[in-house]
Amino acid sequence: MERPTFPPEFSARRAAPTADPRLADLPRMAADLERFVPACAALERGFTHSRTSSHSINAPMLAINEKLGFVRETAVLTVQKVLSPG
Repeated sequence: MERPTFPPEFSARRAAPTADPRLADLPRMAADLERFVPACAALERGFTHSRTSSHSINAPMLAINEKLGFVRETAVLTVQKVLSPG
């Protein structure tokens, strides 16, 4: 029996054809929408301000926040010390 040959869009690692390039950003777009819809709902209810926080090295989240119109402010530093009882 002859071994089947696969079209070029199949790779050795993947059993499905290459995804449509127009859909490559779909997961990111869905994540953006999950954050955008609640913001719109808040505006409709009269809220005028919103805050968010992200670690300074979390580039993907910072990009989403920027896309949603958040503006970077100076950093906030929280210091904590655990005190022993007594």
